[in-house]
Amino acid sequence: MATKRTLPQSTLQQMRAALFDDSPHTLAQPFEDWLTSSKSFALFVQTYQQKIRKKIRMSRDDEELYNLYCELRTAYLLVQEPKFAVAYEPYTKQQGRSPDFSVTYRTHTTFHVEVTRLHAPDQGLPPGTQGAGPENDETIDEANRGLNQGPEESTAWRGRDASRRLADVVCDKVRQLSPSTPNVLWMWVQSQAMDEIDLAQQLPALKRRAEQRDAALLARHGFRNPADFIRHYQRLSLILAQSPQTQAEAGSPLVWINNDARYPLPAPVRHILCTIITTDSSQDYGGAGNRKEI
Repeated sequence: MATKRTLPQSTLQQMRAALFDDSPHTLAQPFEDWLTSSKSFALFVQTYQQKIRKKIRMSRDDEELYNLYCELRTAYLLVQEPKFAVAYEPYTKQQGRSPDFSVTYRTHTTFHVEVTRLHAPDQGLPPGTQGAGPENDETIDEANRGLNQGPEESTAWRGRDASRRLADVVCDKVRQLSPSTPNVLWMWVQSQAMDEIDLAQQLPALKRRAEQRDAALLARHGFRNPADFIRHYQRLSLILAQSPQTQAEAGSPLVWINNDARYPLPAPVRHILCTIITTDSSQDYGGAGNRKEI
C-alpha cells in the first residue's frame, strides 16, 4: 500500500486552489482526505491537474460531479498499489471511446479500467420504466400493473430492473474496452442495492440472449449480430461492483470473472484489486447524487 506521507502543505494548498479556486465545493472534502493521506494520489493529481480541473468545471450538475467522484475515487484506490503505474485517459478523442485508466503491473502487464455507475429509476414507477415514451407503452402498462402488486412482486420488479440496467451498462461499456489487453469494468452501486445484482447469473444470461439472437437486445445496443456481440463481450475480463459507502464497513466487492475473456486478468492483479477495495476507508462525498443510486 502507498505511504501515508504526502507532499508539502504549500504544494497541496496550491493544488486545491487550482482545482477549486478556493471556493466551497462538494468534491473538496474527499480531495482533502485523499491528498493528505496518500502521496501517491497527490502525485497523480499533480500529474493530471489540468485534466481534473477541466472535468470539475465541465460537470454541470450533481449527477455529473458524482460520476467524477467515483472516477477519481477509483484512481485513488488504484494508485495505492506501488506495483501499479496508472495513466488517466491515455488515449485521445480521435482514437474513439476508450477506458478511463491504463494500469501497468510490475512494468510488464498492462490492463485497462473503465468506471461506471448503475443509476436509479425515476420515482413513481416500478424500476425499468423511467424515461419511457410512446414507443414503450407496453412496458408502461406492465409497470402500472406492477404498482398494484405485493412485496414479493415488487422485489421481483427490482431484480428484473437491476438486470436490465446491468445489461445496458455492460453492452455500452464493452464497446470502449481495449481489444488487446485485459479489461476491468469497475461499477459503483449503493450498498443497499448490492443484493439485487447477481453477476454470476445475469452476465451469462445476457450472453445467452445475444447468442439466441435477441433482436431487441442487439438492436438496442447496435450489435450487428451475435458474433459482433461476442467479439466485444470477450474484451471484458472482470467486473467489480463496489459500494461508495465505506468498504471497511460494507464488506467485500462483488466480483465476476469472464471465463470467455480473450485476455484474462492475472490472479495476482485480481487479488490486489479486491484488497485495495476492501481496505478502502473513503467516505461518500455527500452530494445529492448518492441518494439517486439504485
